[in-house]
Amino acid sequence: MISSATKDENVYWVYKKTSLPDLVDMLKALNEINSSIKSVKPLLDFVCAAPFKGEWYRAKIIKIFEDAAVVRFLDYGNECRVKLDELRLIPKELVSKPPLVSCQKILLI
Repeated sequence: MISSATKDENVYWVYKKTSLPDLVDMLKALNEINSSIKSVKPLLDFVCAAPFKGEWYRAKIIKIFEDAAVVRFLDYGNECRVKLDELRLIPKELVSKPPLVSCQKILLI
């Protein structure tokens, strides 16, 4: 298991090493998306593509503001505020794939 993001000191987003090829394939497919693809109408829990540091990633909308949304990147676990006009539709086959990370809590005894 590899940690991709932390929510706090006891909560981590992790993925299996065996998921790395799937992650690479997902990133290739998403980064073929460009800014000419249609923007999305923001809805809570909607899965779309969102930019982060110049690349495109699968994201779920978790909070909506007047001009932006907070998204959780499905294959990493981190969250980011993104302008609404930067969100893009992605093909159904990418929407239906399960997230490549899972949230793990560490219990301190």
